[in-house]
Amino acid sequence: MDKLKSLSELELVDNYPVIRDAVADLMKLITVPEYSSFQFQLKKAETVYDLFNERAIVIYNILAPDDRQQIYFKDKIFDQNNNLILERDGDKTKIFNSDGRQICDAVFDSQGIVKGNAEIFDYEGNLKFEGEFENHQWNGQGVEYLYDRIKTKEGTWQEGELVDGVIYNVLLEDEETLFTDEPQFLHQSEHLFSLADTDNELLVGHLKVNDGDYHIMQNSLKKAKEALES
Repeated sequence: MDKLKSLSELELVDNYPVIRDAVADLMKLITVPEYSSFQFQLKKAETVYDLFNERAIVIYNILAPDDRQQIYFKDKIFDQNNNLILERDGDKTKIFNSDGRQICDAVFDSQGIVKGNAEIFDYEGNLKFEGEFENHQWNGQGVEYLYDRIKTKEGTWQEGELVDGVIYNVLLEDEETLFTDEPQFLHQSEHLFSLADTDNELLVGHLKVNDGDYHIMQNSLKKAKEALES
C-alpha cells in the first residue's frame, strides 16, 4: 500500500523517471507471487491432464518475455523451438517427440490415461511400454521393454497383465523348469554369468502365454551364456 501511495504522489508531480522505477518495483510485487503460483501449478502436475490447467497457462503467457513466442495455448503446447509437443483434439491428447513423431493419442483424466494408445518412458528416457490403454491400465495389444528396447513381453494385455502372447528370454533351470518361481529375464541376470564361470548350464527360452498360463517354447531354447555373448 505504501508503494501505491508513493506512486500516486509521483504521478501528481509528473516525475516520470522516478515513476518508471516505482512501477518496476510495483510489478515485482505483482508478478513474483504469480510466478510462484505458476511454478506450483507445474510442480504439482502428475499427468499431461494437469499441464493444461487453465490458470497455469494464463500465468505462463503473462510472464513470457515479449521476444519469445507463447508456448502455451488453450489446446496446444510448444517447445522453445516452436515444435508442437502436446495437442488436445476434442477429448483426446496427442503427444509428439522431438522429431515430430506422435507417441500418444489418448484420453486423459487426473489419474492418467483413460483410453488410447501411448508409448511410456521411464525417467531416464527408456521406452517401457507401447500399446493400448483402457481404464488407466494396459489393456489390448502392447509390448513391454527393458533398457535399450529389449522386448520382454508382447501380445494381449488385460488390466496390466499379459494374457495371450510371448514372454521373451526367460532363464530356465532345464528344458521344463523356470530358474525362479516367476519369469526372470536373461538381460536382468547378467551378474549370474562371468567369463571364468564355464560350468553355468542355465538355459534361456521364450514362454508362450495362453489365457494367463504359460509353457516353455521348446524351439526357442539355447544356452543362456551363449545367448548373452551373441
